[in-house]
Amino acid sequence: MTPKDFVACLRREVLEANLTLYRQNLGRSSPALAEPQTLWPKMTELYQSLTEEQRRQFMEGIRQVMVDTLSNVLGILDGSTMLEHHRGYFHLTYDDELRELNGELQDLFLSH
Repeated sequence: MTPKDFVACLRREVLEANLTLYRQNLGRSSPALAEPQTLWPKMTELYQSLTEEQRRQFMEGIRQVMVDTLSNVLGILDGSTMLEHHRGYFHLTYDDELRELNGELQDLFLSH
């Protein structure tokens, strides 16, 4: 797996797949993820009260939060963002490959 492949997988399987899942669940009257103790029922009620344009903007906001979160995590893995009490570096590899994937993951992610 190359760094580009890894970023593409994250984009497809974390960002886009979850965004689709959220959109589908929020559009249902009884979302599949809804448990009484979660925020899903309230979020669904809010989402369904919005106009189509407001729903589009709402989902764009959720998408931006997801992009920012993934970007921050990739920055930590790359070493461009440091954790407060941990100043070491991560060495991200895949399976038995010795080549490190991290170093430019955040840049690759944000370039698309």
